[in-house]
Amino acid sequence: MDLTKLIRTILDYPKPGVMFRDISTLLGHARRLREAGVSVSVLATFEGC
Repeated sequence: MDLTKLIRTILDYPKPGVMFRDISTLLGHARRLREAGVSVSVLATFEGC
């Protein structure tokens, strides 16, 4: 199973030339993560520049 297809790419965010990888779409597929043997026990976020 190719989990990279579940990661959304946002071009030019937060600045031109940067590719932001949004894993929230990946985390929304818990069943697929478990099937791939992935376990998430801690999730940290940060906001700001």
